[in-house]
Amino acid sequence: MQEIARRSRALRVYKIYNIAKDFSEYDHIYFPCNIDFRGRIYPMSYLNHQGDDIMKSVLHYAEPKECTRDLEDLELLKIQGCNLYGNDKISLKERCEWIDKNEKEILASSAEPFLSSFWEGADEPLQFLAFCDAYRDALLYRKNHGTLVGFKCPIPIAYDGTCSGLQHYSAMLRDEIGGNAVNLVDHERPADIYQNVADKVKMLVEIDSMCGTENYTKYYEENGRTVEKRGTKSLADAWLAYGINRKVCKRSVMTLAYGSKQYGFGEQIYNDITKDNPHFKGYEDPASKYLASKIWQSVQDVVVKGAQAMEYLQKIARKVVNSGKPVQWETPLGLDVQQVYLERDTKSFKTRLGTSIRLPIYYMDIDKQEELRKTEQVNGIAPNFIHSLDSTHLMMVVNESSLQNYTTIHDSFGTSLGEAHVLKGIIREQFYKLYTEYEPLSEFRKQAEALIGESLEDIEEPQKGKLDIAEVLSSTYIFH
Repeated sequence: MQEIARRSRALRVYKIYNIAKDFSEYDHIYFPCNIDFRGRIYPMSYLNHQGDDIMKSVLHYAEPKECTRDLEDLELLKIQGCNLYGNDKISLKERCEWIDKNEKEILASSAEPFLSSFWEGADEPLQFLAFCDAYRDALLYRKNHGTLVGFKCPIPIAYDGTCSGLQHYSAMLRDEIGGNAVNLVDHERPADIYQNVADKVKMLVEIDSMCGTENYTKYYEENGRTVEKRGTKSLADAWLAYGINRKVCKRSVMTLAYGSKQYGFGEQIYNDITKDNPHFKGYEDPASKYLASKIWQSVQDVVVKGAQAMEYLQKIARKVVNSGKPVQWETPLGLDVQQVYLERDTKSFKTRLGTSIRLPIYYMDIDKQEELRKTEQVNGIAPNFIHSLDSTHLMMVVNESSLQNYTTIHDSFGTSLGEAHVLKGIIREQFYKLYTEYEPLSEFRKQAEALIGESLEDIEEPQKGKLDIAEVLSSTYIFH
């Protein structure tokens, strides 16, 4: 199995290399994109700027904008390098200091990458190696010219959101607790919602380790087996021995904004951690469900209003589908979004070569479709609604600015080094504009009322908190 996986990875690298080699013959290449039904933007080509580390590392801007600032732009380049290495939880000043401290290793990685292992320790090793080359060139240019002004840096400088879905929920509901956790307000160093939740989870698990229930045996008459039922003390000890950190909790917290709940958390933990893990052998499922309950309990303290907003959206969606219509709404930029989930069947076809292929067939079956659509419409509204808002924010940023270069990935915005400081301000300005000129939850209810011809005022909209949304304009880490 390991050899099959290795060969698959090798073939993929070979494919990317050959496509990149073909593209390298051209002075400029472009990536045509599609938008999905929510407005999210996706490139159409196999090799693209939304790919993995390998793909991103081979792409450079054809016409990067010249730097217009000396030390400020050099700092932005250092921050990008530190982010790529994985040190993005420290302050911006500390990131610059980290680059200065490791400058010798960075330059050695650029000069002799096969003799240096430093770059291999990065979270995004190949992109970091591309940064090493860019940083070397920047230092050489600055040495020769006495300033970085005029330097053209080919690698993208990116600004990423902090748990984007919860940022949007916190902004629309002026949630001061959630907003603080996802950097809508300024901090000396970035707030880390995943670590905050992990700390709360660990505290709850430690309590169970001391005061939890003991294991006991239970007899099942239907199959005559005597099995051990794991108590909370045993499960807590197992998780403490394994280690509870931000990585363990990150996926659950991240997907909360897209409708995932305790049951979904359990499935994620099972697939990501406990399944086939010798540490949890024999009780993989109970271990995943146990930790999911602790994460669910902990996250409620951080995103109270986000959970209220999701419940509100689902109540309205249920009213709409019960009227016989699919849920639909219009984004602030006028994009019509409609959730249409069709019943799917799978049929086999025999080819002339004698092989069989299975293809999905979509059709409308009133008896089956109505029940399926109701379930999927209600479950899909939270993620689709938020995706339509983060795509709106992205489009607003692009529409407002006149930057020469863009590298966008949903809640991540990139441009060339010479334009990065301009983009930094536009991202914040448009996020502020989105949530001061538009009331997403109120508008959704009004549009649903018009769609079904019925008042939905009995569904109470969540009350707003006390967050001053203007703080996003000066927040250092809302996108960093």
